[in-house]
Amino acid sequence: MLTNFPDFIDPWRAADHCLALAGELPTRRLPRLIEFGLAAEDAGEALQYRLEFGCDEAGQAYLGGMLRMRLCLVCQRCLRELWLDLEAPLGLVLVRSESAALEVQSQHEVFVVQDILDLRTLIEDEILLTIPSFPRHADGECQAPGPQTNAAPWGGRPENPFAVLARLKGR
Repeated sequence: MLTNFPDFIDPWRAADHCLALAGELPTRRLPRLIEFGLAAEDAGEALQYRLEFGCDEAGQAYLGGMLRMRLCLVCQRCLRELWLDLEAPLGLVLVRSESAALEVQSQHEVFVVQDILDLRTLIEDEILLTIPSFPRHADGECQAPGPQTNAAPWGGRPENPFAVLARLKGR
């Protein structure tokens, strides 16, 4: 098992040799996550990865594994800091061409790669795809800013918006 993270790898050779990679990748090596403000260069957070290349019974190359990372996002409900532990399972069938991708019968995602795989970009893509569109704290952990009820500010009953129409009709 390799612990040094290679930015580029020959996926076909890796699959033939059933290569396994595991370790941590510092956020400073993930520039797109920093660019989007999802990670800080000096935050000390790191992406944990476990990647396994191999071939299935039919000889089809695959890349499997798990990515884990703790990200600081903005809660869309209260607009405060939200720390989210992300887990991104990987299950990719590797093919060399679009035409080969059409022939693959698999429950996993098909990934077209020629000769060299940019592993760091793939990992960044998978993390970005795992981030929820509208991140928010669990129910009850925060509340949206501003008035929370329809109650009148003086504590009385709220005015019925149709009461004005009833008064006009009565004239």
